[in-house]
Formats: sequence, C-alpha cells, structure tokens
Amino acid sequence: MHSPLDQQTCVARLRAGVDSPWRVFGRKPIIGEVGPLYASLRRRVRWRSLFRVCLDVSLLSDRGATTLICRRGLHPLAALLAGGWFGLLIAVVGLVSVFAVAAGMFERYWPFLIVAPSLLTGVVLAFLFGRGDPARDHAFLIGQLALMTEATAI
Repeated sequence: MHSPLDQQTCVARLRAGVDSPWRVFGRKPIIGEVGPLYASLRRRVRWRSLFRVCLDVSLLSDRGATTLICRRGLHPLAALLAGGWFGLLIAVVGLVSVFAVAAGMFERYWPFLIVAPSLLTGVVLAFLFGRGDPARDHAFLIGQLALMTEATAI
C-alpha cells in the first residue's frame, strides 16, 4: 500500500486509532502495537477467539510519502499455543499407545486410546479456531489501515 502522508504522520494516526493489547475495555476496533517503523494490528474481539488474524505492517519512508508492506498471519503467542497443543496431543496419544501395547490392551481398546483423544482435540480446536472469519478480519484490518493512513493499494 502507498500513503501520501509522511511516515511520522502515519505512525501518529496509527497510534491514535489503535488500542494497546493490554487495554481490556478499550473502545477502538483495532488492538496492537505501533512503533516508528512497524505496526502489529489485530481486530478487537470481545469473546472466545484466541486465534485471530494478525496484520504486521512495515512502514518505509518514500520521498515524503510512506510505503506500507503488509503481512498477515497468526499472533506469535497463538501459534506457540497451537503448536504446544498439537505436541501435547501427540505425546499423550503416543504414551497411552505404548502402555496399551505393553499391557496387551491395544487391540481391544484402540478406539478409546487413539480415536477419542484425537476427536476431542479436534472439537476443542474447532471451537477455538472456528470463531470468526479470517478473510473478513484481514479485509477489515486492511480497510482500517487504508482509512487511517489514506493509503491505496499498489
């Protein structure tokens, strides 16, 4: 994206339009961090949605104007939590399977030992991930970024 505003004005407008991630009861629709050369933005969600789209923006000065380079993805903490969750699932199913095979119970109880924990984890992750639409959040963040910085797509 390209903004006709200089970099300092873009940063000031972003700071004015974004709540801190630590401000729980803020009124602004976007939360995140804004520095002199970057911004990390997320849509404010008031209930049950940990895994939301995070828009990382690099601000580059360009002869009195500003170029905004946008990248979207998961918040690093959410990605770490998802990786830990999957790692824990693999470790638990693996340990239970090893003990079941050693005790000779695997053939009889395999649905409870492997399928049930996997399905339960799938349901929990669908509940956590399934709240909201990432494409809609991305479009919302890009639109708000364009409004705050008067930027247009290049």
